[in-house]
Amino acid sequence: MHLLKNFLNVSSVREFFTTYWLALAIALLCGILQLLGFDNALRYDRQLVGSSEPWRFLTANFVHLNWSHYWMNMGALGLLWLMFVRRLNTGEWLVVFLLSSLIVSTGVQWLNTDLYWYVGLSGTLHGVISAGVWRELRHDKLFALSVGGLTFIKLMYEQFYGALPGSEESAGGPVIVDAHFYGAIGGVVSVALLDLVQYCRTSKAS
Repeated sequence: MHLLKNFLNVSSVREFFTTYWLALAIALLCGILQLLGFDNALRYDRQLVGSSEPWRFLTANFVHLNWSHYWMNMGALGLLWLMFVRRLNTGEWLVVFLLSSLIVSTGVQWLNTDLYWYVGLSGTLHGVISAGVWRELRHDKLFALSVGGLTFIKLMYEQFYGALPGSEESAGGPVIVDAHFYGAIGGVVSVALLDLVQYCRTSKAS
């Protein structure tokens, strides 16, 4: 019902693209990078990010193992956008995407020292979930707590037992579950910083 209400609130084609353009742009960007075969050139590479190619900290999150992996993440992106798009403005969502992505790569770099490469948007998408849940608490606590609770259970399952059954087969490769955990932290950090900035501006204005 929540998703349907958000979708039906879009009253025209123009408003649809105005509301969902960022998600569409990210999906298009990821698709173009996949089509052009930039996964190796832009993926996280432990040796290269620490020396000559630090941009891989960010770009790794926007390339994928294969088309199956790509469509899994784009489906999740579309679902999350339906859930939470109206809870942050475009600038705020950009902050969440970029900061969550950087926190994912930084977590991998510092804490997963045996991991030499990774690709995929799923870590960043967990940042979108946690940021959306945080803001949704102001509007629909039951929905926010339900989504947040299920996400927490998923993250704990992954930390104790590894990837969800079937997820590696669907993605066509290993699932880096720690990236999901780092991304969720990144989303909370992002939205907390945004709220702090907003609070400081409000206090200064008054």
